[in-house]
Amino acid sequence: MVGTWKGQPSNASEGKGLVGAMQGMASALIGESTLEFNEEGKFKQALSIGSETGTYTVSGNEVRLTPDGGQGKSMTLVLDGDTLRVKKEFASDPDIVFVRQSNAQP
Repeated sequence: MVGTWKGQPSNASEGKGLVGAMQGMASALIGESTLEFNEEGKFKQALSIGSETGTYTVSGNEVRLTPDGGQGKSMTLVLDGDTLRVKKEFASDPDIVFVRQSNAQP
């Protein structure tokens, strides 16, 4: 997990109608993002609209991100080799994929 991961919303699951519009809006707001994980169990996510920090835990192939200070919502990612995919709660959620860029401690 340690290292830098780059991601952006994928168009592969783009829906039609309202679902497509919601996914497009989320893609525009999120833009390209970067996740950095360190050995101490902390993460930093940089988005085009800001950044947040928090802690992460790994259980099997799932990575749980918990933002600091209870400000944001926890998020679960699914690890598959050098790819992390945000676990969707709803079909209309954007399909966000992160690809490992480095294994170096940030």
